[in-house]
Amino acid sequence: MRTLMGSSKFWLKLPACAATAALCLSTLPQPVFANRPRDEQENRPRRVEDQRAEYGDDGPSIRVGLMTDVTNVTLSSSSRLTVRRSAGDDDNAPTVVAGQMRVEVSHGRVRENQPVYRVEVAAVSDPRRAGRITEAIKKEFDEPSSTIYDDESAKHRVLIGRFSTRSEATEMVDRLRHAGYSEARIAAQPTPVPRYSEATPASNQQLGRAAKTRSVDASPAAKVETGSSAGLVAFEATRLITSSENLLVVGTSQPGVEATKAVRTTEDTSLRRGVPPRPIPTVRIANRDYRGEIHLVLNSRGKINVVNVVPLEEYLRGVVPLELSPSSYPEIEALKAQAIAARSYALSTRGRFTREGFDLYDDARSQVYGGLGAEQPLTNRAVEETRGLVAVYPNEDGRLVPIEALYTSNCGGHTENNEAVFLTKPVPYLRGVECRADSEASSDRQLVSATSVDTLIGSDGRSKAREVSLLQATGFILPRPVTLQYMRAAAADAELQSWTARLAGLLGRDRPNRPPARWPRLIEFISTVSSALYGEGHARLLLPASEINYILFGLSPDELPGEARADTALLVKDGVLRLPGDLQLNWQVTREYAIETLARAICLKAKGANPGAEPASSKLAPGIYDSIALSAENNRLLVPAAAPTKIEGRFRSFPSTAPNANATKSEAARTSGREAATLRLELETGAKLFRRLGGESYAADRIPLRGGERVKYHVNSGGRIDFLEAEASAAAPNDMSANTAQWRERLSVDEVKRRLARFRFAVGEVEDLIPVEYGASNRVVEMKIVGSDRSPTLRGQQVRSALGLKESLFVIERERDESDRITAFVFTGRGWGHGVGLCQTGAYALAKVGYSYLRILQKYYTGVRVQKVY
Repeated sequence: MRTLMGSSKFWLKLPACAATAALCLSTLPQPVFANRPRDEQENRPRRVEDQRAEYGDDGPSIRVGLMTDVTNVTLSSSSRLTVRRSAGDDDNAPTVVAGQMRVEVSHGRVRENQPVYRVEVAAVSDPRRAGRITEAIKKEFDEPSSTIYDDESAKHRVLIGRFSTRSEATEMVDRLRHAGYSEARIAAQPTPVPRYSEATPASNQQLGRAAKTRSVDASPAAKVETGSSAGLVAFEATRLITSSENLLVVGTSQPGVEATKAVRTTEDTSLRRGVPPRPIPTVRIANRDYRGEIHLVLNSRGKINVVNVVPLEEYLRGVVPLELSPSSYPEIEALKAQAIAARSYALSTRGRFTREGFDLYDDARSQVYGGLGAEQPLTNRAVEETRGLVAVYPNEDGRLVPIEALYTSNCGGHTENNEAVFLTKPVPYLRGVECRADSEASSDRQLVSATSVDTLIGSDGRSKAREVSLLQATGFILPRPVTLQYMRAAAADAELQSWTARLAGLLGRDRPNRPPARWPRLIEFISTVSSALYGEGHARLLLPASEINYILFGLSPDELPGEARADTALLVKDGVLRLPGDLQLNWQVTREYAIETLARAICLKAKGANPGAEPASSKLAPGIYDSIALSAENNRLLVPAAAPTKIEGRFRSFPSTAPNANATKSEAARTSGREAATLRLELETGAKLFRRLGGESYAADRIPLRGGERVKYHVNSGGRIDFLEAEASAAAPNDMSANTAQWRERLSVDEVKRRLARFRFAVGEVEDLIPVEYGASNRVVEMKIVGSDRSPTLRGQQVRSALGLKESLFVIERERDESDRITAFVFTGRGWGHGVGLCQTGAYALAKVGYSYLRILQKYYTGVRVQKVY
């Protein structure tokens, strides 16, 4: 699967079976099959029956593989640990009072309370060197060896053998010293927590994740033959406390379902009362705490598989926050959809790795699981509020079963059919869909105005309708209509004084008091606008002289004398003033130039979310606001009402209690887990609407809003929007708001060759990569590798896996040398993951525009139903 916390991205492989869990059934609602013949109705899918009696409130137990093929493991707990020889052996279970124990593989008979001596070969700081020593002595002396980390000395200690007498240990010390290991000595048995435990050289991946190894076929020498005396032994310090042929069960002093219920009740009650909850009894392995029990299973390769056995609902608490981060995606409906998908996947794949002693891996091969330390309040809420809910679909026998709910980090705008990626039988609920809100919903999310569209092209070929409409909306005196002849004429002194006075009034500043013109008209206009925008004489205080000289390089003091240099520099720096192309400042100001400058000044000071807390009877002019749109509804703009501010100055805005403000707690606000209000602002019938694309604004009679657009709008004295500009997002699909949506990667031909070789594609020299077939979402589902020796074909998941790419939704550009030979491939793509099933960032975007968890699930999983199974 995948995770959205910061950083890690994952995928999983789809097995051939679409769903394996079979549940009891009853009848679906009749209208679904009303148009089918009676004989087909008799074979229709039946409803999943309540499984509470079988599963309990927390669902069935899930066995999660935490580690595979380790030779020893250390377990600890803040409370007492219990260890049993089997899952049902509750009587007289030995208790480790110290709260720490170690389990190892034994290849000889052991007796309880038998003293054990071990020999320390070396203690080194470098973990890789420790791994090499361990591997060497294991081969040379054929004795069980391991590497553990000693926190006290900060060294990796290489240990060999388990001897019942001191003389046997002394004999091994002599053998080691004779072989050149001069530091060998009998070790006082330590009780540290191992940083890694596999007796092989540690790779970067192993060091990055404590004690985790991949489950791979062992060499013939490592396999356990029938009749072998291999088993598991558990120690507290040097004391042998118990042993078993194939299974040890470790838990805390409060095991069982009743304790789990008590813990959850304590947590929930403590949160409601605002007090810290009592510590939860957990077992700690490799610096992670886990609820439930730990099963230590001796596998067929003679090594230990470490398994966490935990109720499904408790398991999901450690899965959902790692698969969809609540801090990055705080929409409760999206998190609920993720919880149901994870629950459905766990039930459908339960028992898949029974031969290894577990149901699911704790990483991207199944679902990422982090135990107690991964849990978050918002995702715990999502799990609790969907308790027992599962997405189901009829299997080949017509029985409703949990779906194998695959999901991907970011689908790049369109999900893919499962067979195109995983080369398996088509699954009816894993069909590719466009990742956006449904068309019938998006048509409602538009703002529509009855006014006619006026382009009003200026002398530079750009439309000036936005600037004129903004000034008209904010109370500037302009003729109606404004003509091109009027715009291109020089502005009169009275007009400039009136307009700059209006600007100062909007910003809550005193009217600029300018003496008769001493300089050319443009310079006077610059100084007056600066005074209205920043305050009289403030420009020279806001910019140091060195910065002023740098900005105005090329303009001589004669052209721009005195304080006007600071005024001009600050206006240019803030993007308010556009200097003439020839940098000559001795020309008169046209109305077009003045209107454009004043509009930029107003937008510079547009701040904050939306109208806030000014009494509706205020005589002060309403303002222009800058916000992020949530959506549109019934020709109303939806924006967040939190932290309301306005353009700088003394006028404020409308209160949330004003009749026309329409402030309510919206579904979007509630689903985010925050109690912020959403403001619904009604559009004036003749409002001026503008859409900003590529840095330019264009007049429009309607504007679509899917959420996330930056909007500038003006609220008139009636509380309605009469001017609005929305900046269109460059990416249309819902999931494209994520920073993982678009990517680019350059690979040299040598790097491509190395990556292919890791997947056993030896092709000689790579000459070209040729996409052969595309899927329903335009993903590359078949690619030919043209090599000097071989030209194999990559199919499905191999395309991105073998090339090491984030997604298979990409285009290829080729770099060539002077002889026209390809030297590198540049991949430009969208998305992150395998692209099948639920798109996680898309689910978040849908939740933001009001989709429920049910609509989200039915959007990505075609034809499924959601039912409570326990």
